[in-house]
Amino acid sequence: MKKILLICLATLLGAGISMAAKPAAGKKTAKTVFVTDIDCDHCVKKIMDNVPSLGKGVKDVEVDLAKKEVTVTYDPAKTNDAQLVRGFASLRVKAEPKGACDAGKCSAAPGAAKKHDHAGEKCDGKCGGKHSDKK
Repeated sequence: MKKILLICLATLLGAGISMAAKPAAGKKTAKTVFVTDIDCDHCVKKIMDNVPSLGKGVKDVEVDLAKKEVTVTYDPAKTNDAQLVRGFASLRVKAEPKGACDAGKCSAAPGAAKKHDHAGEKCDGKCGGKHSDKK
């Protein structure tokens, strides 16, 4: 009886280890580049400090201040581009997926009018946005 019990236990343990070693099938990621209205290091820091605010399933965020682009890698089963745009909006950052942005119509496009507000947060004043902390 003890031998049978030990064999069953060893079999279950072996099956558990082999299941844990396999990468999760079906776990896919998507990557979207967003054109944003960021224009200072403060904006970059605000995004990087609040990655969970962008949405569920966000795996990685890369910010390119010079290009005003944010690349988000995420789980498409948990979020999508529209939800990520809302996440950016919660941080007061205007963002559009790169392919959807028309430079003449999108306020987040490079060269478009700067229309963001730091809402009392410190800024170096070079961004051209509206500031409640500016004197």
